[in-house]
Amino acid sequence: MNWYLSALGHVSGTAVIDGTHHEIASQIALSELPHDARVSAHGGKLGNSEDSFAFLYTRIDPSTENFTFSATVTASEIDEQADQQSGYGLIAVDTDASNSASSCHRNQLLVGCLGKPGLFGVRAVAGYLDSEAQPRGGTRIVDQSRRFSSMSPEAYPQAPHTFCMAKTDVGFSLSCDGECVQIPGCDFLMKQQEHAIYVGFAAARGIDIAITDISFQVTPGTSSHTPEDAITLRIPDYPFPREILVEAPSTVAPETPVDITGNATIYVAPDGIPGAGRSPEEPTTIGAALQLARPGTDIILADGVYTPAAPLIASVMRSGSLDAPITLRAQHARRSIIDGSHLSEGNPLFVIDGDFWHVEGVVFRNSPLSGLVICGNVNRISNCEAYGNGDTGMLVISRPGAERSAWPQRNFVVDCDSHDNCDTYGCNADGFGAKLRIGRGNAFYHCIAHHNIDDGFDLYTKYLFGATEPVELDGCVAYCNGFLSSGRTSSKGAGIGFKLGGESQAVAHEAWNCLAVNNRQAGFSNNSNPSCQLRFCTAGGNGASNAADFLVSSPESPLRGRKTLLRISSRAKLPSDAPIALRTPEGGISINKAFRPRRHGGRRLGASIGERKNLLVVIASLSGGGAERVACKLATALSEKHAVSMMFLAPNNVEPYYVGPDVKLIDASITALGPAHTIPAKIRRRLLFKTRGAALLLKAHLLDHVHTTISLLEAPNKANALFGGKRKVLCERNDPQQKPKGYYSRAKFNYWLADYVVFQSRKVQEEFSQAIQRKSCIIPNPVSVTCHARPASSKKIVTAGRLHPQKNHALLIEAFAAFHATHPQHTLHIFGDGALKEDLLALVESLGLQQAVCFEGFCDDVHAAISDAEMFVLSSDYEGMSNALIEAMMMGLPCISTACTGSDELITDGENGLLVPVGSANGLCEAMTRLADDAELQARLAYGARLRALDFRIDDVIRKWERIL
Repeated sequence: MNWYLSALGHVSGTAVIDGTHHEIASQIALSELPHDARVSAHGGKLGNSEDSFAFLYTRIDPSTENFTFSATVTASEIDEQADQQSGYGLIAVDTDASNSASSCHRNQLLVGCLGKPGLFGVRAVAGYLDSEAQPRGGTRIVDQSRRFSSMSPEAYPQAPHTFCMAKTDVGFSLSCDGECVQIPGCDFLMKQQEHAIYVGFAAARGIDIAITDISFQVTPGTSSHTPEDAITLRIPDYPFPREILVEAPSTVAPETPVDITGNATIYVAPDGIPGAGRSPEEPTTIGAALQLARPGTDIILADGVYTPAAPLIASVMRSGSLDAPITLRAQHARRSIIDGSHLSEGNPLFVIDGDFWHVEGVVFRNSPLSGLVICGNVNRISNCEAYGNGDTGMLVISRPGAERSAWPQRNFVVDCDSHDNCDTYGCNADGFGAKLRIGRGNAFYHCIAHHNIDDGFDLYTKYLFGATEPVELDGCVAYCNGFLSSGRTSSKGAGIGFKLGGESQAVAHEAWNCLAVNNRQAGFSNNSNPSCQLRFCTAGGNGASNAADFLVSSPESPLRGRKTLLRISSRAKLPSDAPIALRTPEGGISINKAFRPRRHGGRRLGASIGERKNLLVVIASLSGGGAERVACKLATALSEKHAVSMMFLAPNNVEPYYVGPDVKLIDASITALGPAHTIPAKIRRRLLFKTRGAALLLKAHLLDHVHTTISLLEAPNKANALFGGKRKVLCERNDPQQKPKGYYSRAKFNYWLADYVVFQSRKVQEEFSQAIQRKSCIIPNPVSVTCHARPASSKKIVTAGRLHPQKNHALLIEAFAAFHATHPQHTLHIFGDGALKEDLLALVESLGLQQAVCFEGFCDDVHAAISDAEMFVLSSDYEGMSNALIEAMMMGLPCISTACTGSDELITDGENGLLVPVGSANGLCEAMTRLADDAELQARLAYGARLRALDFRIDDVIRKWERIL
């Protein structure tokens, strides 16, 4: 019987077989059963979701053979520290193909050590059905619930243990030092290769095993069936035992709670008294305050150190709301410290299990596990700090055992720092994490991770759970990870600045404007994720190359082959204690000048964090349509951090939109030419763009040193493309394929000249070439509303927009006529004005709807006017991205829209609105009927609409703009 030595997956090592030295690489054939052996494994893992290990083995046919296999194994750690994914023992697998082959994963049965700190037992893996098994979540079944009760962690790693694995006609018998476990059947190991099981010794991740007293006996036998319930999925409770969410007695509300009504304030101090909290002079405890919280509650922490005896839980039963979040804030930023020194092992410090919590200025330190764990939805953590914790400082992950639908969504970690977090084994504590089980919309903005023993930012995905939803990293810094401030160094594989995936799961994480410097391993690593993207990022002085381990490898990616990462030369490497990034008193980030952006091929590339820039926004006018309003909001918001000028190319015929006082206005309209207004209109337009517009643009660049010119709509885009200066950003506000002939060709030419292009929807972005897509991104309109929908609505249906053929109000009126026949109490209110008003009035009269359809015209406060509506309806044939629809969703109105460009990305039908085919009057009528007759549906769609509209909050949209500047 032949024996073999091989490396399965990403592992290397050496072996000494009967005195002969071997390098473990490709398969090596051995002539006979070894008498003794020593196997040392570097790297690899024996984890609950992926395996790669050094393998000394033979092959049997389970259909005709049984076997009894035993040996005495003595394990020790080698030159890298072992951790929870280290392991060794006797193993049986159903394929010996490496990860480089089509069969990447294995069904298996292992008896041995399941990881540090010495968890001895049996691991059974099932679920791979064929030889084409590829990483996709939900197929791998891992059951490692069978532990040997007589084994203690103290037995690890050096004590010798005798392991035995025997296959019989009815299943497997597995034992360690005489204690036995039975596994019925064997056909779960006959899926990828029907007539082969590979049996032998496994070692992984810094483990050396000395093997003696080897016995392997084969006898005739037959296969047997494994019952379905014999091997069941056992998902570990990471990041904490699920019973933690059962609130501990120390955090239960006092018997005589504080009387809070409405938006109350609760005062908390380290020496607070349960039952108090009404004033700073009579503070309560932090545990009691968490139990008292209601929507709108403001919990204020006095300065000092809080040392809870049990984990603090912001319970799912104590959630805020969209309009009234619960706020937990330090009275003085970062001077309220929650310390986990009094917690027992295996406990996190603070868990946000609820929704709509805002945590501001709090420090989380010295937890046995993570400092702050975010399991709920729509929570915001700002200006906080985590350090000295035994696992990830700040972690976004679902509560243990949660279904995918309950994975956390829309959590934002902003302006936070996490450093010097270190686990017991020095290899598995990150600064920030959003991994394993996360939903959509989670993001880290302007966060700094440094001197963590493992990674700065960890977005790890596991085959066991499947792909997560994408995470955004924006303006973040990771430096000196893999080292602690004390000088301690991590194990070999730890210390990546930004780890952007894992286990071949395709997740489109995005890192924008991020900096990775002096990390022990790579600055940026895709970690086998084929879909992550980096934009305007900088890496330098890291311990591993950034050239090959981050680039997108998928041929479908628009970034394939493009250098998106600017690396600093090795000469720029600074000592590990250099002030690479500091938090300013205002909350921003100050970057060492050595890591400022560089010029490459004539362009300025790389991360640009915390720099004030001169910006010029070019627009047709300061009044009129949605694009003009967006431009005014954009310029006003950007002026808070940058020097902003705004140029308008046409006179304002109506009251202009509001523009902030810090925005400098430049009149480039024909009226600025004085007597030139007598020139014929066609000549005036040519003069506008070939003389006056060009001169003013150039003057603005030369005299004001403008860094970036931003333009919206066709005419400003043309002027910007031809005459813009250092950096030109053009914006497409509509669907070019729906515009008049020639628009698309002109747009392509303008965008070819641009440095960057901003689209509102992915559909429109994909209408252009790959070259344009590579220098573009999608940024929604910045939206704010002045009020929200009223709880008690009227029988009013509303719409808003120019009376223009694009909006197709005639379709809506026809649909309403059919709807009104069965719902005569409802009225239709149309807000907006335009050239089609007389035609639409005639249509209303012809349908006999004069008393049911109201043309409201232009309204100064349209939000207040429509706040009592039962539903909002958009009937457009095409859009870029409808501002009116976004605003209605943000208000919390139930919405119906045609599935035009933009709307089909805004609305998920039945979840946050209703979609109908473009041009379908019957579809609109049926949707209005369905919504009017179902109050429960109205409430569900209204809530879903407000959640979706969170993506369009002006602060978050402006942040997206800043990252491309």
